[in-house]
Amino acid sequence: MKTFKSITDLEQLRTHPLHATVKEIILPYIDDPDYRPRDDGYVALLEPGDVERVLSDLDLPWRLSEVPLEAVTVIDGCFHAV
Repeated sequence: MKTFKSITDLEQLRTHPLHATVKEIILPYIDDPDYRPRDDGYVALLEPGDVERVLSDLDLPWRLSEVPLEAVTVIDGCFHAV
């Protein structure tokens, strides 16, 4: 799992095929001078190994299949969830 709360965090994906997608999602938030990741949220890229484990590094006591999501959509083959 990788989390993105700043422009610097995007460097984790420099050569990853999802770099442009994650950048497009997070830029509107992190460009706002009042952006506070803890209060406003952030982007997390979940990878195959993250599906069956408890997401404690996101402060969630659930596995991905148990998370009470508000909305999920698919864009460019990736799930976007709130």
